[in-house]
Amino acid sequence: MSLDLFRPAAASRPPRRSRYLMMPLSVITHLAILGALVVIPLTAADTLPSPREMLIVMQAATPAPPPPPPLPQATRAAARVAVTPSVPVEAPEEIGEERGLQPPPDLQPLDLVSYAGTVPGTVDSSLARIMDRPPDPPRPPATPLPIGGKITAPRKLVEARPVYPPLALQAHVEGIVFIRAIIGPTGMVENAEVLRGVPLLNEAALDAVRQWRYTPTQLDGVPISVIMTVTVTFTLK
Repeated sequence: MSLDLFRPAAASRPPRRSRYLMMPLSVITHLAILGALVVIPLTAADTLPSPREMLIVMQAATPAPPPPPPLPQATRAAARVAVTPSVPVEAPEEIGEERGLQPPPDLQPLDLVSYAGTVPGTVDSSLARIMDRPPDPPRPPATPLPIGGKITAPRKLVEARPVYPPLALQAHVEGIVFIRAIIGPTGMVENAEVLRGVPLLNEAALDAVRQWRYTPTQLDGVPISVIMTVTVTFTLK
C-alpha cells in the first residue's frame, strides 16, 4: 500500500506547542461564558431575591400536666374555734357591778404592790415585798481614795501641836516631816506613816498627826476614806 494516503491527515494536525496553548484558552473561555450566564440575570433585576422564610414548628415530646384540681372549701365546722365551756361566748344583755375583791378605800398608790401580793392570782407576796423595799444605800469603796477630781481635801478641825523632843532641842535639829495619813469616814486619822523626815523628829510628828480631826469626805453623799499627805514643821524659834 502506498503511504500517500496518510500524508494529508498528518499535514493537517497542528503543531504540539499550539495544542498546549489552546487548552488553557479553552478553559478560560468556558469560565467566562458561565460567569456571564450567572451575573447578567442578577444585574438585570432591580432587587436581589430574598430567601424563603422557613417556619419550624417544634412539638413537645410530652404534653404538659393538667392543672391541679381546686382545693375543697373549708367547712364551718373545721373553722370553728374551740371555746372553753366556762367562758361565755355571747355577750350579756346588761352589765352589772363586778363582785370580787375590792381594795380598801384608803389604799395609797405605793401600797398597791403590797396589796396585790395578798390577792390570789396576782403578784407573788415575796415579789411584792422586794418591790416595796427601798433600794439599798450605796456602799463606800473598800480602799481609801486619793484626793483629786470629785474628791476634795477635808478641812482640818482639830490640830495638835507637836512636842519638840528634848534630844532634838539639845542638838538644835530642825526640819520638816512628810507623813502619809489615811482619814476615815468619820474624819479621824486611822493610819499615819512617815514618807520623808528627820530621825529625831519623826516620832513626835506622828504622835501629833494621830490627834488631828477632819471633816468627813463624801462621794455621792456617802462618807469615804481618803489618803492625803500632811507636813509637820519643827523650828527652834
